[in-house]
Amino acid sequence: LATEEDGFQGTNDWWIDARLRAGYLTSQETMLYGFAGLTRMHSTLGTVDDGEWTGGETTFERNGATIGAGIEAQVTDNLLLRAEYAYSLFEEYDMSGGGGFMTLTQRQQTATVGVIYRFNE
Repeated sequence: LATEEDGFQGTNDWWIDARLRAGYLTSQETMLYGFAGLTRMHSTLGTVDDGEWTGGETTFERNGATIGAGIEAQVTDNLLLRAEYAYSLFEEYDMSGGGGFMTLTQRQQTATVGVIYRFNE
């Protein structure tokens, strides 16, 4: 989220997802799954000059939708491996305060891998 040629730079401070997941067991140890849900992101946007914040900072939150797919594999009784891809599209943000001359549209793509350890299995 950076457009230095326009004098703006931004950060995504946090986001949260609520997802529904459905999967298919390809074997007793492996599951392919897809998911969809809602997401919310908090961002900060400000003006920059030579890479330094110069003021005009604003924070805002936007809602969006998330879809994706993944695979989960059981390695041992207690250890699982997971890999997934998610695509999120957020609602537009009018950066002109209602004037409509500049809007921010953001799409977020993430790929994650993880290790899951189950206690007391």
